[in-house]
Amino acid sequence: MISRKFIFTSYGMSFFSLFTFFYCLYSNSNNLYQYLFIIPLIYSIANITFTVFLIHKETYGLNIIFYIAYVLIFIRYVLTPFFIIFSGKFISWGWGPNPLKGSMLFAEILMSLELIIIYCTQYFSIKYYSKRYRNIFNNQAKSFTKNNCDHLLVLSVYALFSGTIVLCFQPSLLSIGSLIKNAITNDPTIFTGNNNLYGAFTILSDTFKKVIVIILFILLQKSYIKNKGHLYYFHLFWGISIILLSVLLNMGYNRLRIVFALVLGLYFTRYILGKIPLTFYVVLSMGLIIPVILISINKFSYALSLSTSPVKSVIATMSGQFQDYFSGPRLVGQMIDMKKYGSFNINISTFINDFTGSLPFISNYVNQENRINYYFNIFNGMSNQSLIAPILGIGYVYFPAFPFLFSIIFEHYVIKLDFLMTRSNKISYKYIYAYMGYVCSMCMGYSTQNIYAQFMNAFIPLIILLKLNDVIFKARMGENKGKFLIGMNNTKNN
Repeated sequence: MISRKFIFTSYGMSFFSLFTFFYCLYSNSNNLYQYLFIIPLIYSIANITFTVFLIHKETYGLNIIFYIAYVLIFIRYVLTPFFIIFSGKFISWGWGPNPLKGSMLFAEILMSLELIIIYCTQYFSIKYYSKRYRNIFNNQAKSFTKNNCDHLLVLSVYALFSGTIVLCFQPSLLSIGSLIKNAITNDPTIFTGNNNLYGAFTILSDTFKKVIVIILFILLQKSYIKNKGHLYYFHLFWGISIILLSVLLNMGYNRLRIVFALVLGLYFTRYILGKIPLTFYVVLSMGLIIPVILISINKFSYALSLSTSPVKSVIATMSGQFQDYFSGPRLVGQMIDMKKYGSFNINISTFINDFTGSLPFISNYVNQENRINYYFNIFNGMSNQSLIAPILGIGYVYFPAFPFLFSIIFEHYVIKLDFLMTRSNKISYKYIYAYMGYVCSMCMGYSTQNIYAQFMNAFIPLIILLKLNDVIFKARMGENKGKFLIGMNNTKNN
């Protein structure tokens, strides 16, 4: 059963969506968004229905990834329409040509249908994995997840290998100074390379950052268990240090990754220690919000140069960018116009390039100018490929009869990874599942190639590494019962 806190929060979200519905209906002064109110109205109905169905459903537990995805859905379908109307009172925001009015209405209808399909996908996925979860509990004695393999050795070896290679050939990828500079300036030239192996170095650096955080959390858990819960504040300080390191390592990416690093760090610290004082939540959150705001102000400095009200200009610019970050109706409408009126030769080779173009080594032989995101940026007059084509728009371009295919796939994986995270009792698996679950939940803002690239370049290599280690460990367990094996904890610590 879902918690009362979730039920009350869900009802609160639906209430705010009704407020947004009236706000869009009566405060809109832009003819382009004449029917924008449809989206929050559908959300309020769909969200209440989804919550009522969940109330009467015994679930597998619903973990952090489900809740992150739930919040992101709210941001895209409620907060984004709200801020579109809000920012429209101060500035005119958006790259490229405005969609035709008919295309915008079609985009709003498609988004409303997509929302209903997303909730249906999540509900039936929760139903399926809840049944599997009950079966696992009934056969828990047979589950391999109860063995002592904690992956500490194999992850340490990988970290040593990957860190050494990157530091020798592309040290800027692991330089904290470069990461911070990239976050502040948003200068993509900081992390560019001309050699064919640069993609491999990028994969090694990205997985190295994740592995380091995982190792530190495993060590924290082992130490806390060894001390039988004593030295709480020492271990809390240790956990907070890991969180801050994780935030630093994610500085070179977008601000949502920074926020996620904080949320995930707090989750695992609480998972290991059992509790975190509210004061630490507040201090860490405020400590993160301030640099994010400063980074935003620096990025939007162009909006301040001629402004008589800098604070208002920054707020208006940031709120106007919700469409760009969360695939608003304007971007979906542009994709519709691009398919109808753009003179691009989009075919099966484009579809293949969208996936193979993100793979290391293979990408060197792929025509990067025959990909959807490239065409989308060209259509909007952008030469630096900074705009992200919305997944719903990509679905419409490839499958106009059913443009929701990619949304269904990624939202199903949100629940699947959330379930796998709940089922596992290993920090290593939990962290990797959580990270990839977040990436899938960002189908609210990422493109298909963003998500697929993370699957292939980070998630799959690490999962293969851990699974191979499990197979070797399990085989040796059968041959060497009672012995201490590679990657095995001391049994008194379990």
